Amino acid sequence: MKNLKYVLVFVAILTLIGIGCESKQEDKTIKIGQIVTSFTGDAAMYGNFQRDAAQLAADEINASGGINGKKIELFPLDDASKPNIALNAMQKLLNETKPVVLLGADWSGNTLAVAPLAKQNKLPQ
Repeated sequence: MKNLKYVLVFVAILTLIGIGCESKQEDKTIKIGQIVTSFTGDAAMYGNFQRDAAQLAADEINASGGINGKKIELFPLDDASKPNIALNAMQKLLNETKPVVLLGADWSGNTLAVAPLAKQNKLPQ
């Protein structure tokens, strides 16, 4: 339960950061990439809890009207606890979803792999 509180606070902070970011989209949703989370591999037990907690937080925020009237939409993709897969997932997320903020990464190797792309795309990580 203690970890859930930390994840919920983390999601809320990153969502608020994402609102301040300029977005070329005029959607009625706030797109949050959650790609650098391990659903398989060595860190799967952590990643599955993080994905579920983030979705719970998004559902609660959306049920109460969203943020400034916008709903939160999460885009979780598995990094399998491997930097090269995290990088591929990050590229897919940037090309297909164009989120305003990124949750993660779980592991330092995965963070180092995706950080240059996050910086290049001015995506808070």
